[in-house]
Amino acid sequence: MIKELSSYIERLIKRSGPGIEVKFDRPDEKYESKVSTGTINAFLYDVREDTQLRSNERVTRRVDGVVSEVPPPFIVTCSYLITAWSKADDPQTLDEQDLLSRVMRYVASQYEIPGDLFPVPSNSGPKYPVPLKIGSLGESGSSSEFWASIGSKIRPSFVLSATIDLEPPFEVPKPAAATTSVELSVGEIGERLPGGFRIAAPGDREPRYTIGGRVTSARSGEPCRSVPVKLKELGRETRTDEHGFYVFRDVPGSGGQNFTLIFDQDVNSKSVPVPRASNSDPHYDFTL
Repeated sequence: MIKELSSYIERLIKRSGPGIEVKFDRPDEKYESKVSTGTINAFLYDVREDTQLRSNERVTRRVDGVVSEVPPPFIVTCSYLITAWSKADDPQTLDEQDLLSRVMRYVASQYEIPGDLFPVPSNSGPKYPVPLKIGSLGESGSSSEFWASIGSKIRPSFVLSATIDLEPPFEVPKPAAATTSVELSVGEIGERLPGGFRIAAPGDREPRYTIGGRVTSARSGEPCRSVPVKLKELGRETRTDEHGFYVFRDVPGSGGQNFTLIFDQDVNSKSVPVPRASNSDPHYDFTL
């Protein structure tokens, strides 16, 4: 994204006037012999996080029915040192000052990079506006020390800063969002279940089933997290997730004798016929 930002800065500066050439090289003493009249150098000398815009809120996305969340974008400010140059064998100090002032005047009138500078289609450009700010080297330290550090002499200049977001290139899976009511999911593996669970079944095994439900608070109706849930006869145990859901997969048929679901350290329990009988309670949600 930083490389693309530099291309936007180049197009912006060229709008200041006809015949302006833009370079991004380090403006050291040897640089002067390489330039032609009417050159603006936009040296990217600093890239740092904008801590005032830092956010810890993750962003939830849904793509093709799959819910995931990504960390917030990383906000950085890129600072370009803007200087004007003419040929070394034909110095034109006043012309350099005039060119620098024209560029500075135009850029200062732009509070952000104009949208028509971004490529088409628009989804290939930045997702958010790119704010611009005019400043000077003196705001962040000694300008004389800066010029000495890059091996050059002090020149008239100003700093153009642009703030961009760098989105992380990965996504973190997130459980499905909670619903207001949940029906117990008891069904044969491979079957589309009411709760949304689906498991492929090997062809050489006896039928297997999935049992699932939700635990909520009787007082507030909010989901109960990390509540222990046991499937007594099979000696299996799980806990509810952050949305109060629990699930047991790959459960064999009970052979006419119900399984026992135990919630919250043996305080609550329910009998579960597997597969579920047509006249049995279809809801295996609990309130605590």
